[in-house]
Amino acid sequence: VATVDDEGAPLVARLREREADPVTAVVDRWAATQRRITSFASMRPPADPTAPEWGLLNDQTVSLDADAETRSALWDHIDVMIDKQLATIQTPPPRLVVLPSRSGSIPLRIRNRGEVAMTVRMTTRSPRLEFPQGASLDVLLTPGENRIEIPVEVRAPGSSLLRIELTSPDGVLDFREVQVTVRSSSISGVGAVLSIISLVVLGLWWVLT
Repeated sequence: VATVDDEGAPLVARLREREADPVTAVVDRWAATQRRITSFASMRPPADPTAPEWGLLNDQTVSLDADAETRSALWDHIDVMIDKQLATIQTPPPRLVVLPSRSGSIPLRIRNRGEVAMTVRMTTRSPRLEFPQGASLDVLLTPGENRIEIPVEVRAPGSSLLRIELTSPDGVLDFREVQVTVRSSSISGVGAVLSIISLVVLGLWWVLT
């Protein structure tokens, strides 16, 4: 049945015009959010439904029925939820560790305050330390406190700042950094040789003079 006015003329409905979001901007934001979701999924068990649910929400943002306000609200919600989950990983404050020898391990306690195990990548950097097991290591953090030992070898005696960066396994989500000052009084092989040579030279100079 056609709708007509009092004079019998058909009524014409006019839709409120709204400015369409730039397609490129919408696609870029959708892709950036999807990368964060995929990265977070790499930290969780395969059967965990959290990331797939966020993926469905993200897919709704490219719908033609969604306006700019709806899209922004969905993207902001997903970002907040991801950050909230990452905040459940609690790291220790900066501290000092003393090594009595050239080789040893740095104990690190990380607490997972969530209810699901999470896999994180630990990347270590230090100018005076070497890492026999490699500078990057994927660690499974079960709920509760996790004690992790990081094997190190000292290049030179003295103090050095050890930086431990926590990221998702693919490196997209960078959310924590732990700083540990490592102090060692041991003398390396090269240092010992140089010390002996210095003593010999000093002894010869003393005898000759």
